[in-house]
Amino acid sequence: MAHDFGGPIALPLAFDGRATRLVIMNTFMWPIDIDPRMARGARLLGGALGRWLYRRANFSLRVLMPSAYGNRARLTPAIRRHYFEPFTNPDDRVLVLHRLARALLESAPYYRQLEARASDLLRVPTLIIWGMKDSAFGPRHLGRWQALVPHARVERLEDAGHWPHEEQPDRVVALMLDFARGA
Repeated sequence: MAHDFGGPIALPLAFDGRATRLVIMNTFMWPIDIDPRMARGARLLGGALGRWLYRRANFSLRVLMPSAYGNRARLTPAIRRHYFEPFTNPDDRVLVLHRLARALLESAPYYRQLEARASDLLRVPTLIIWGMKDSAFGPRHLGRWQALVPHARVERLEDAGHWPHEEQPDRVVALMLDFARGA
């Protein structure tokens, strides 16, 4: 299962035949600089201002995460704690979260290599579960996946955002179990 930054990390396993099935959920495997809005955000958050925002304001968890939920009421205090606990130290936020923001643009050559191997996914049964209200990876990104992996079964979750597995866990688990069983 590949989600968010887990996509570029996990997809090489599918390329190399180590995955018998693949679930893609609100992720990418291409350079984000092709999307001007995402590129602007990555430049801002990957720069000095972004570093300050991550360190001092915990920007990613206080602003970006809630904005990416399709229904913010589903961002429960328990889920929020789950995300906040590893990042109470400002230096940790810079080391991990700011570094991820920087990687959006700095890793473009790697993402281009991934995209060049997209045809390797054609031999892997694929399920795409997509939160349609994702402020980061919206419907355009789903369309890109559909063009790259046209054989994929697509399940659109109309009122989920970036974290379908947290916003609609029962639905996502049911879809994944059906897919794993070959249904």
